[in-house]
Amino acid sequence: MGSGMFSGVIGFLFFIFLLFAAILWFLLPFAVFGTKGRLDQLIQTQQQTNRLLEQMQAESAALREALKSTTPP
Repeated sequence: MGSGMFSGVIGFLFFIFLLFAAILWFLLPFAVFGTKGRLDQLIQTQQQTNRLLEQMQAESAALREALKSTTPP
């Protein structure tokens, strides 16, 4: 058998796993900073959508009030 705990195929697979994990760990900060601009854009779009929804809600409430006052009881 093997002379060490991580010899042969298991050792090779463990090495490949560690190499893959190291590469991902190295690339992680670039992925995080790369998504910051997109997140800022999404937040801005969501805020604009919220403003439009508030405007639509206010217009709808005003229209309901106008219809209430013009319809006979």
